[in-house]
Amino acid sequence: NWFWKYKGNNPFGKAIIWVAEEKKEIVATFSIIPLNYKINGETVKGSCSIAMIVHPSYQNKGLIKFVADKLFEDAKLNKIKFIYGYPNENAYQIHKNFFSYEDISLQKMFYKKIKKKNNFNSNIDSFDFIEINKFPKNINEFLSQAGKQHKVYLQRNLKFLNWRYFERPDYKYKVFVVKNNKKLLGYFVLKIYREDKIIRGHIIDCFYDKRSNIFGEIVNFCEKYFIKKKCNEMTMWLQGDDKANKILKRMHFSILSKRPMICKFLDFDKSKKKYLNNKYWYFTMGDTLEIY
Repeated sequence: NWFWKYKGNNPFGKAIIWVAEEKKEIVATFSIIPLNYKINGETVKGSCSIAMIVHPSYQNKGLIKFVADKLFEDAKLNKIKFIYGYPNENAYQIHKNFFSYEDISLQKMFYKKIKKKNNFNSNIDSFDFIEINKFPKNINEFLSQAGKQHKVYLQRNLKFLNWRYFERPDYKYKVFVVKNNKKLLGYFVLKIYREDKIIRGHIIDCFYDKRSNIFGEIVNFCEKYFIKKKCNEMTMWLQGDDKANKILKRMHFSILSKRPMICKFLDFDKSKKKYLNNKYWYFTMGDTLEIY
């Protein structure tokens, strides 16, 4: 997983990694993974921060700030304009107090307990849901058109999607496209895992033509799929689409938890900063490489 994540075929570039060593042993590390974003129509190089780790014997000595400062300097040289992440409670305070990260939003975890029968009324039979083992070559045209419906979004492309969802060595996602009369309307990515006695289904990623009214049908299909796989519950992140959030509420999803999304800005164009919030920034689980 680490070799795929840090040295794999990410088309946006190799990870930037810094470590601190003592006697040739790594005692601290911090890294970021480059990801291109579209912000109000302009491509901006961003990154996802990940794996801030300090050996227990070296904690609370300022070592991680020393490593992080080196990392941020390197990021500037690589023209990365912002770094985002989802720290735990302890790391959150460190990022805010020592690294000058800023609050962006509280990422909602949409949750639904799955029953044996799905009673959601829909037009699901009007669409074709097709499982794929790689993304089609014409996906870039769809991604470009659908992306224009968002102010801020990860600039998905064929190479990135295949790397993100089909080259990961330790887990095999289930990936589907949805069409109507052979016209591509969206794709979505599913993951199932067991935690004790709970079998949980994640909607990891979902990108769709907002004009097609397909979102509710995608979620409906996912629920039916999870029922077949005997899942007990389903979850997803979906930020930056109020209409879709309302559909989830109508489909009896609740908010299970909220996790802080934070961001550090490096030589960032202040005119674009107003778009980096939960209203404009479209974000799914797949847009972080740290958690899912």
